[in-house]
Amino acid sequence: MTNRKSRLKSAGEFERVFREGKRRQGRWLGLWFLPSATESARLGLVVSKRCAKRAVDRNTVKRILREVFRDQALSLPGIDVVFRLRQQWPSEERKALAEEARGMLRGLLA
Repeated sequence: MTNRKSRLKSAGEFERVFREGKRRQGRWLGLWFLPSATESARLGLVVSKRCAKRAVDRNTVKRILREVFRDQALSLPGIDVVFRLRQQWPSEERKALAEEARGMLRGLLA
């Protein structure tokens, strides 16, 4: 489900979600969301070097978040979602990060 159509790509798309969207905060993640004109949900990811120094860790975070989004995307309405890693993340906490992201997406359905 995470094909090119289901991703936010341009800086303008990210900027619009950050500026006009609503925000939720978790332990490690920030979630911004904004209803969109598209029929399916779209995902954007922001994982900075400040929060995950090694490229392998940044890619792991993105892989986890894409997988969680893919599992829930069919139940989400037409919405743009941006996840942002807020602080340093210990790589042994993969399950906890996935659960936090899953809970945040479930909150959008409520």
